[in-house]
Amino acid sequence: MADAIQTTKICTDFLSCSGPILQGLGTLAWPAAILSIFVLFRARLIELVAAFVAQIRSGASLKVGAFELKGISREAIEKDLAGSHLAHAEPASAKDVDDRQNEYVRLRGLMLVHRIRPVLDEPGHFDISVYLLPHKGGALNQVKKVEYYFGPHWGGSQNGSRFVVEDPRDGFAMKIQAYGPALCMADILFHDKEQVISRQFRYLDFEMADAFRSQDSRAVSPSRQGEP
Repeated sequence: MADAIQTTKICTDFLSCSGPILQGLGTLAWPAAILSIFVLFRARLIELVAAFVAQIRSGASLKVGAFELKGISREAIEKDLAGSHLAHAEPASAKDVDDRQNEYVRLRGLMLVHRIRPVLDEPGHFDISVYLLPHKGGALNQVKKVEYYFGPHWGGSQNGSRFVVEDPRDGFAMKIQAYGPALCMADILFHDKEQVISRQFRYLDFEMADAFRSQDSRAVSPSRQGEP
């Protein structure tokens, strides 16, 4: 609240001081006028920006006329940074190095990832986009298609449906809508003569949901609920 009051006071002082100057610059070029105001009120502008930043960092909203900028709550950010303070380091083995590198090779440098966004007109529902993200050396042009399976609750058949994406744009992305997390299975078919298939799993979690609850979004695709 103190930051908001300070911001309002700074804006009021700035406008009251700069008004007469702007009225006297009717025939001058706007760039020169803006530069003059910046030079004269540089310290005040820096203080104003600092107040804006402090208010947004606190998680509060900043509204000036029709413009509104919403902050992200500190609780949501700190939740994502949680970790065990009791962890201790142990030497890794050569096998650890090989196993990690071999997984990159098995996946051909194509990692299954996802993003979420809340649906504006359906509280508690989220749009989910799951797609392939190339790592170093990974190339989407080696992929023929990706078949996504989200479980029996997605699709018209008894066991659900496999959604086949052959469009390489956006990393062979598939969009669904859900109100709970679910496990996604993706079979990646390559252009190889052997018709090699790489299977990956991705848990479509909502851990970042709190950071997005204050933002607007659009419903972009049809789909179903989260898994029970």
